[in-house]
Amino acid sequence: MPGFEVDKNLSKQTTTIKEFNISKPNAYHDKLRKIDETLEKENLELQKKREFKAQYPHVIFEEPFVPERPSRFCKIEEFNLHSEKRGVDRKIFDEDLEQLRLEREKAMEECEKKQKEIEAKEIAELRKKTVHKSQQNRRIQKARISRYIVK
Repeated sequence: MPGFEVDKNLSKQTTTIKEFNISKPNAYHDKLRKIDETLEKENLELQKKREFKAQYPHVIFEEPFVPERPSRFCKIEEFNLHSEKRGVDRKIFDEDLEQLRLEREKAMEECEKKQKEIEAKEIAELRKKTVHKSQQNRRIQKARISRYIVK
């Protein structure tokens, strides 16, 4: 072609082409291999733990353990039971409670007494008001009774 000249630099490739894989087929196998390795390590550790290893019997040559005995004479200290103090406190509490109960009963009796007196007064007033009192009829003249009898 007459108008087009091919550049000599284009014919040389400056970059190499490599295959691009998004999914790595080796990743799955690598993961499986790691899991297998960890399982093998754990099995070896467990096997080592199961093996019996005898230790030196140093207990045979040592003196046996002897606990210390306390002295024969024990000093007994005085003590106060909490129940004694609690009993006294409870007695005082019961007395106060009884006194409060008696005061309440007195107050209730006085209240009932006052209520009865008020009711009695009210009943007396109502009776006074409701008892019929005859009143004179002022429209009618009084009848006169004469001493003479007419025949």
